[in-house]
Amino acid sequence: MKHLSLLLFALVCYTSPLLSQDFWEQLNFPDSANILCMATNNQGNIFAGTGYQSVYGGVYRTVDSAQSWELVLDVGTFMVQTIDINEDGWIYIGRNGDNNLMVSKDNGESWEGIDLPSFMNVTKVRCVGQDTVYVGIWENFGALLLRTTDNCTTWDTLFMSYNHVSENITDIGILITGEIYVSVNAFYLNSGGVYKSNDDGFTWEYVGLINHQVMALAINSNNDVFTGDWYTMNEEYPGIYAQYQGINEFELLLPVYHATDIVINNDNHIYIAADECILQSSDNGLTFEYIDEPLSHFIEILYLDDQDYLYGAKGNQIVKSIQPTITSIASHESIGLSQNVSLFPNPVNDILNGEMLNRQVSTNCTTVCIYDLWGKRYIETNLNITQNHFKMDVSRLNEGMYFIEIIDNKSRMNSKFIKN
Repeated sequence: MKHLSLLLFALVCYTSPLLSQDFWEQLNFPDSANILCMATNNQGNIFAGTGYQSVYGGVYRTVDSAQSWELVLDVGTFMVQTIDINEDGWIYIGRNGDNNLMVSKDNGESWEGIDLPSFMNVTKVRCVGQDTVYVGIWENFGALLLRTTDNCTTWDTLFMSYNHVSENITDIGILITGEIYVSVNAFYLNSGGVYKSNDDGFTWEYVGLINHQVMALAINSNNDVFTGDWYTMNEEYPGIYAQYQGINEFELLLPVYHATDIVINNDNHIYIAADECILQSSDNGLTFEYIDEPLSHFIEILYLDDQDYLYGAKGNQIVKSIQPTITSIASHESIGLSQNVSLFPNPVNDILNGEMLNRQVSTNCTTVCIYDLWGKRYIETNLNITQNHFKMDVSRLNEGMYFIEIIDNKSRMNSKFIKN
């Protein structure tokens, strides 16, 4: 009866038309590998972690848009289960077996193991900035979350779950305001779900979805949290859930089975791999549409690069969206026409100075965002703007043209600058 009800509910929710268009292009990949994770660096090089059962594992790299691939790390019969790249281009991979956390500082040419206070399976790696790395581990007692803020010299234990030994961290999300979320998968009653820390990982609270096999978690720019279930251990619906900003409960958006990944682009469009298809929502989860192409029906892994191109993968197949998934490029292209913000020096190397012209800015709730030409948001921060002046450190940005937008509770101001 539960399955019938779920099917009927799903039919009601799928009221939006199917997206029938040329969305994907097929990329080349070695037939002998099984893809488990993906990442791209600022140069557009693609890295794929592989392995699974009898298929040998490692890291493959392409520097020519998937025309050819090179095995840059061989881990034998083990699996590379997670990969992420920090702002300096250092590639971190998590795996099972010895050297469960490894890093390459030279674009995959060489690799070194990192000493962790645990030798168990690394299930998730999340890089923040240049020197902070979060590591989720499937420990003997259950889920464990570690963090380093000094490039892996020392480690802090943030989260430990003793609900059941089957619990493991599947995803890590961090709000702009600093709160940390972890999603937990499990296989027995009274386990799994989502946990949150409001004090930088010192204490944690359960926030919902116990008995759910939560496989994916993503956070948009409004601090809304979205999750996806593989299944549930009770009579609740598995599906896509959301905890919207200011609301404590998780809300069921769409009942689906086997959700494996969620990503959100810079337009806050949501992409979900579930039920052997790809779903998209452009209205913050109110409605969903299929990306109705044959290539959508095998994807389990999703990834968005710095230009908001969407990648999908499963087994030995990789696809890439033909166009960037953002739709607000025009709005960012027009930013340079505004004359209400003066920036100097321009071009800039390190510190960008700004002055608001002919307008008073509130010092409360003043948000400053920096975008590139494709609408990719690189910086979003709150600034205390004094006497209509501000300073920002933009030294970590790559060379090129950027747009800046200043938002307070009364207005939006914008301009553009060049980073040397």
